[in-house]
Amino acid sequence: MRSKSLIVAIAISILGFGGLAANAQERPTWGPAVGFANGTFIQTGIGTVPAGELEVEVLNTEVATSASTPSRGVFRRILRLHDGRAIIYEIAVSRRGDRKEFEVTLGSWMPTSAEAREMEIDPARVEANFLGKYTAPITVNDGDLLAVDVLQNPRTGVKLVDYFRISGRRPLMGDDNSPKVAVTARPIGIENIEFMIENFDLRLNGKEIYASKGGIGGRYFWLDIPQTGRFIFSLTPLSEADGFHRDAYLARQQIVFNHGDDTYILTSERPIVTASGTFNLWMRRDPGFSFPTRWPDQAGTYFSIGAADSLPLQTRRE
Repeated sequence: MRSKSLIVAIAISILGFGGLAANAQERPTWGPAVGFANGTFIQTGIGTVPAGELEVEVLNTEVATSASTPSRGVFRRILRLHDGRAIIYEIAVSRRGDRKEFEVTLGSWMPTSAEAREMEIDPARVEANFLGKYTAPITVNDGDLLAVDVLQNPRTGVKLVDYFRISGRRPLMGDDNSPKVAVTARPIGIENIEFMIENFDLRLNGKEIYASKGGIGGRYFWLDIPQTGRFIFSLTPLSEADGFHRDAYLARQQIVFNHGDDTYILTSERPIVTASGTFNLWMRRDPGFSFPTRWPDQAGTYFSIGAADSLPLQTRRE
């Protein structure tokens, strides 16, 4: 029987210390993207104003979205700082009229005590005062860059800025037209290859158990199957000491993996990586993982799917 619910989560780890229009001197560090069933895509990024200021270390940022209606998408944004603070809020994005405009609403969201423990967040150290500046809906045009000031140092004026590029088309992962790109160019490695999963279905021993419109993208990918656990996948070889084994493979539009006697096949509408051939994947299973949901009575019944630029903080082993 097909499950009716989905949660998508995306996580990245970067260094850094939230304005509605991006300043010319800003150059976001782009992270994963998330898509909704209505064709809306949102690429996430983070940066500072002035650019390059590293007053605060952001250990991990995350985007999570629960199932949305065709006309509206809601996702959560979580930034975890090195000093133990966290920035958590919820963003609703809906298309307007001719589909060339989007209405964005920012709101508060606080995890339960159990969810906070799972996410390694101290509820007493959540920063949300910035939301007082964004009480009215924000209208953006297709392809606009939305910049949200989420933290500011009162002494230096340096801001930590959350960026969202909202569009009605599939994003180019890491897209950046800045003339300064050539200065930071480097040889490509396997760690730079990104997954992009869009309009997918999941089969268990040949039977479809879930299907979803929308998509996610990032360097790491995970899938949480209710009553079974979360499976994390990587193209980059990872240590067996951290629970990873070369137990799955990717072939253009499919990821195939086994759990016990069961075989799972995830099929994406488009190629998952921009390379031809069949590739090994390193996989780890987290049997106790449960992603936070706004409906506690339905906890444990939600599929969830995620992408990351680095492994989610809570998956690391001591």
